[in-house]
Amino acid sequence: MRVERTALLYNYEVKPGYMLMAFRADSLRDARPGQFLSVSAPDALKEGMLLRRPFTFYRLDGNLVQVMYKIVGEGTRLFSSLETGAEIDVLGPKGNAFPIPEQSRPLLLARGVGLASLVFPGETLAKKGCEVVTVAGFKDGNSDLVDGGVEGFSKRLYKLFDGDGSSAPENVERILKEEKPTVVYT
Repeated sequence: MRVERTALLYNYEVKPGYMLMAFRADSLRDARPGQFLSVSAPDALKEGMLLRRPFTFYRLDGNLVQVMYKIVGEGTRLFSSLETGAEIDVLGPKGNAFPIPEQSRPLLLARGVGLASLVFPGETLAKKGCEVVTVAGFKDGNSDLVDGGVEGFSKRLYKLFDGDGSSAPENVERILKEEKPTVVYT
C-alpha cells in the first residue's frame, strides 16, 4: 500500500448528485473486491479537508480505476469540482477483501449509491462462472444507478423502488427466500 499521485481521466455527473471519476494507478492494480482506497486532492488542505476520503472501487481493469460517489458533504463536493487532468493522491488498496467462493449462488443486495460498491465484486463473481443475482433498491428513477455493466453480470436483476412499494422489506425477504443464495454481499 502506498500513496500515488495521478491525474483524473474524467469526473462527470452520471445522474443528478452522482459522479463517476476515473484515473490510472499502478499501486491499485492488485486490489480485490471489498477493498477500498482513500483519495485526497492537492488543494484539500486549503479547503479545510484534513483527512483523505474513503471510496470503494466501482470498477477496476488493470490500473484503470473507476469510482462512483454521491455528493453528500464538503469532501465529495470538492471532488465533484475537479476536472479532467486534475491531480489527486490515492492510497490503497486498504481493508479486507470479500471472499469470492467459486460454485456459489451469490446475491448482491444494495440500495442507492451502495450499488457502486458491489459492481467490482459482481463482475469478479460472474467471471468465475457464478450466476449473480442483483437486488438494487432506489428512492426513485432519478437515483437508479443500474447500468449496462450491472445488467451484464447479473443473471437476474431486481430493481426495487420506494414509490411503487417494491422496495418494502417484506418484498426483499420474499426475493431472498425465492433465490436461495449461498452467499449475500451487501
